[in-house]
Amino acid sequence: MVDSLGIRQRFVFFFIPYSLFWVFTISSLVGLSGCASTKHETLQTYRKHLKEKRWDKALELARGSTFYKGEESKLLKWLEKGMLHHLKGEYFESQKYFDRAKKRSDQLFTVALSKKLLKSVGNDSLDHFYGEIYERSMLRFYSALNHYLLYQRGVRHIPASGKTSASKKKLSKRERRRHLEAARAHVVEWNAKIGEWRDERAGKTVFKDDLMAKVFGAFIHEQIGSRGEGQIAKLLYKGAQKTLFQNYNVYPSFNAHFKKFKKDFDKLPKFKKGRVEKNYLSSTKGYKFLKTYLEKKAKGKKANVAVLIHHGLIPGKRPKKHYYPLDFAVYLEKEVTGKMGIVDFTIQVLGLATVGGIPSIQFELPEIPSKPIKNRFYVKISPQAGAAKTKSIPLINPLNDIAKEAMEEHAAIIRLRLGFRLAAKHLLAIASSYRAYRAALKKGIPSIGAKIMATGLYAASVRAIALSEKADLRSWLSLPQGLNMASFFLRPGTYKLELLKENEGKRESVSISKIEVEKGRAKLLNFQVL
Repeated sequence: MVDSLGIRQRFVFFFIPYSLFWVFTISSLVGLSGCASTKHETLQTYRKHLKEKRWDKALELARGSTFYKGEESKLLKWLEKGMLHHLKGEYFESQKYFDRAKKRSDQLFTVALSKKLLKSVGNDSLDHFYGEIYERSMLRFYSALNHYLLYQRGVRHIPASGKTSASKKKLSKRERRRHLEAARAHVVEWNAKIGEWRDERAGKTVFKDDLMAKVFGAFIHEQIGSRGEGQIAKLLYKGAQKTLFQNYNVYPSFNAHFKKFKKDFDKLPKFKKGRVEKNYLSSTKGYKFLKTYLEKKAKGKKANVAVLIHHGLIPGKRPKKHYYPLDFAVYLEKEVTGKMGIVDFTIQVLGLATVGGIPSIQFELPEIPSKPIKNRFYVKISPQAGAAKTKSIPLINPLNDIAKEAMEEHAAIIRLRLGFRLAAKHLLAIASSYRAYRAALKKGIPSIGAKIMATGLYAASVRAIALSEKADLRSWLSLPQGLNMASFFLRPGTYKLELLKENEGKRESVSISKIEVEKGRAKLLNFQVL
């Protein structure tokens, strides 16, 4: 009985000093890891509101203090709020948030040193949300679109304030023109920014050009009406043809051989176009539709009606497990003689997984699940007199494909850096547990007791490390899965437009509306299909 008590006393004597550090570490990191996070249940509810088009409910949630709180996520919160106002048709309010988001996004490249230091010991969620390049590109698209829709509509929404109910304000001719000019300014800046990305990312398959910037940009230039703007539009359509062939064949929505195209991407500029088409392309219907459309537009065909379709919702990020071998733990083995070495200790006592016989740790990085875009869209145009015509509305931006590739690039860049940093933390924890284990044996604590103490210490440290290194799953959730667009010419008159969605050969009607086409005035039809 006395010996048993003595063993327990020795066990406690060694366990408490080693565990106090990790208890403090855990409590500190729990507080830090919650700073910029939003509960999974909240995000699930938010996405449900989006899928069911309950914009007001989603906006109420986004305004709440628990939805991406803190300075680190302010950019993301503004993006979500801006998008929700856009979806509600409140383009003026939407643009207020997008203007703030753009300014903040541009400023975030000079990050405070304190945040960089914090990121070195904490999870990426503690750093500012910068937005992926495709998200920054979409911010410019929706900004230009907001201004154009304000120009087209000629009125803006005035929100309720105090006892004043919501109302609408008619825009003057001068105000409308300013919005058209603002739309043009956004597409010009957008294409200039893409030029910078293209130079920075030359030779890589990753997103560095945006077809939407060219196609939607060309449409905006056409609306200015001058001959010079018309020439700019033609050049943009020609550039879109080049971008489609050179950059968008890495996406499964356009090319069934996208993996092969991506693998040999750095070799392709040396080959003739015919060889690339023969050996690296298996064009989908979506590619063929878009190629045909761009060829017609590059010839300068006039258009006065455009159809823009935002369909689906982009999938949210999810954590994916990665393994990093602690191969330099083998070096520590040289310090140990006689009894169980540290490598055997990590495997036999701590139970670490092994890769090639070497103890390994696992960690999580964000990924976007693959969700192929299968829907095709058409518009059936029925005049008051005469036969109806059906036109294809091609896919321009497969955002799901783009986001998935962006996350793969992100994971490849940070995997080694994060793995090395995690390995250092784990080795420190293993060494601490190992020293406690050896010291306990020397003090006469039975092997089983020493092992329990060591595994307890290591489990506590693993918990602390996991909290400090959570995958950053923040993303712009209200973006669509894809964007389709086409413009064409209709004679002045009244038409019935029926939007059709095709999946696996079956077509269904999505929306029916009437439009009045006036001489000298273009019309953009904006559809949300979820």
